[in-house]
Amino acid sequence: MNLIKEINIKYFRSIYHLKLKDLNDCIIFSGKNDVGKSNILKALNLFFNNETDWHTEFSFYNDFNFKRLSEVREKSIKGKQYIQIEITFRRGSNFQRSLPSEFTVRRTWDRNSRLPKETTNLDKKFKAGKIETKNQKIVHRSLTQFFNKVKFEYVPAIKDRRLFSHLLNELQTEIFNQLNSKGREISKEIKLISDKYSDSIEGLKDEFKHSTGINSELALPVKANELFKVLNVLTDFETDETTKLNLDYRGDGIRLRYIPSLYNYLAKNHRGVYILGFEEPENSMEYGLGSRMAEKFFTEYSKNSQILITSHSPAFLDSKSKTVNFFRIYRSNQSTLAAKLEFSNSLFSLDENNLNNNLLTEELGLTKLQLKFHKLYEEKLKEAELTKKRVQELEKRVSTFTKPILYTEGITDVTILKSAWKKLYPDSDIPYEILPVQTTDEGGGDGGYASLNRKLESVKDSEPLQIGLYDYDSGGFDKGFNKLNKNFSKFNGKEFVQMHKNQNSFAMVIPEQPGLEDFYNFKNLPIEFLFSEQDLNKEVDGRKLELSPYRMDVKMNGVTIDTEEYTDLQYCSIKKGSKKHFAEKVVPSLETASFENFKLLFSTIDEILNYETTS
Repeated sequence: MNLIKEINIKYFRSIYHLKLKDLNDCIIFSGKNDVGKSNILKALNLFFNNETDWHTEFSFYNDFNFKRLSEVREKSIKGKQYIQIEITFRRGSNFQRSLPSEFTVRRTWDRNSRLPKETTNLDKKFKAGKIETKNQKIVHRSLTQFFNKVKFEYVPAIKDRRLFSHLLNELQTEIFNQLNSKGREISKEIKLISDKYSDSIEGLKDEFKHSTGINSELALPVKANELFKVLNVLTDFETDETTKLNLDYRGDGIRLRYIPSLYNYLAKNHRGVYILGFEEPENSMEYGLGSRMAEKFFTEYSKNSQILITSHSPAFLDSKSKTVNFFRIYRSNQSTLAAKLEFSNSLFSLDENNLNNNLLTEELGLTKLQLKFHKLYEEKLKEAELTKKRVQELEKRVSTFTKPILYTEGITDVTILKSAWKKLYPDSDIPYEILPVQTTDEGGGDGGYASLNRKLESVKDSEPLQIGLYDYDSGGFDKGFNKLNKNFSKFNGKEFVQMHKNQNSFAMVIPEQPGLEDFYNFKNLPIEFLFSEQDLNKEVDGRKLELSPYRMDVKMNGVTIDTEEYTDLQYCSIKKGSKKHFAEKVVPSLETASFENFKLLFSTIDEILNYETTS
């Protein structure tokens, strides 16, 4: 939503003269404390509601700029004491014939009047022929109707229960308006209830008249927003949907997170347009909750209302959305000033040609550190979303299977296992399905172990038996197999196999066997290393599995003086890009004897299947 194009403020509080141009759907103001960020929002509250702080009447002497007051006193120009706020609006799709596409409204307060004097450039635009209608009175009437449709809400940093009650009252009014507009005539129903209620207390009225000689009435309100003064918001208590907890009794972060959601609902359903001014909406929220909320502001909330925000949080300061403006707010020469920030990659990427970006990073102090963790959090969030997507895709496929399922971390593992089975047991079919938890050839992200954990932990009794196979490495073993939840325990005393308590989900790592001790000691046994080094070096079509040596820095007093390379197979890693060719071209060309190390793996899987069958 993009209603305000430009804001011009003069002589309001810490603002001597401030101009903000080319404003977008969402505008973020950031900077040090006490530089005047909030005064921009309060100036808008004055323009639209003739208030400054939340539900606080305008007071010229409290709100007039001190610097300007000093100038006026020195020059004895008493008539120059005024506060002025000028806004250039984009008309939007309404009033196309009676208002120009853009117009400016100026409101001026002087020391002798609490209400402002209003001037516009509409007459000038009318005379220039930039308005379709030929009736000048219609233009001014349309401006009044325009402002009747605009609702500015200022949301202060300290969000007490009075704000919450006000917002819930706004919500209930909007709901009743919607019901009435759909022909429900709620007010008539309420009046009927009120009349019946009054009839039921005739005895009380008679007794009171007999005692005092005075007639009395006890009547319910007949307006919906008077009858239900404040809505109650009830929330589920933890995982118990039957137990309801009033939102007032939840933690501040959860309670305050409800406020943007409520305003967004009002903005979506209001017949006019909302403009929202939020002070530090991230207050009292854990970082994850605040980060998800910021994303909502950018991608959803700002579509339904134009939003101006003050914030210090990297969650709000590192968006790359083209619909967001960023301003560094700072103070110079006793005045609040603004510098628009431009960036191509990240707002906090240091750039010698972008002084204001660098200054803001310095001014916020810990923001660099916060940003580092913000980036890490975003990466982990993307991995979690990818894991969730993988599991959902698997669950759709599982619903069509009746045979047991063996999951692997990667797609090339599936190809290798199928080739191994075909070589070792050519006369029998594989008695289970083999599926990868990630569908890219070379993995990436968490390597597949997180997706494998999530799938195995969520197996239902109604599904086929499912087994997860992990590589014996620091990812698969330490971060995957060993991080399964407490529902898993050792299977038949084996260190490398675990069973879920429902006996329908199993996890295993590539089992230890003679000749592979060094790989176990170094925790470096992907499924490819079950083959001999000779097999790994075999070329087909001029290509083979490519390996990288293990490199270790040699340090003295914290300084690297040399780097040693270890090229023995148990230390090497597999280069990305070579797994697919090896699995599809090299492995099928190998002799049966090359698959000897796969026998223990397959026999372990058989043991799990037979246990399930006999238990």
